[in-house]
Amino acid sequence: MQPILNEQFFNLEIIKISCGEKFCLAMIKDSITKLISIWTWGRNKESQLGLDDDNIENSRPKLVPYLLEFVNHYPLNISCGKNHCLVLLEKKEDNFNIDNKQILNQMILKYNKF
Repeated sequence: MQPILNEQFFNLEIIKISCGEKFCLAMIKDSITKLISIWTWGRNKESQLGLDDDNIENSRPKLVPYLLEFVNHYPLNISCGKNHCLVLLEKKEDNFNIDNKQILNQMILKYNKF
């Protein structure tokens, strides 16, 4: 088996990847918005991917939109176990003056097309 180029992550900075038994979690920074998002792929039998779908397998990375709702927090660290994952969030400073809802909606539209 040969590696496959994933164009999905062009212009994105992969900060950290953590792997469970049959799934992965990635913490990724968008080069334009500078926002950090969480992506998951692999086996989802125990719903460890944090997605709202019932697919047992996700071969392509998918953005976890639920975590984007925490607009006054950002992912600080990620970790995976056998069939579970953890995302550690840290609260942003109160002087964060970006229209978060608009940026988050743009990110969801941009990345969920894959």
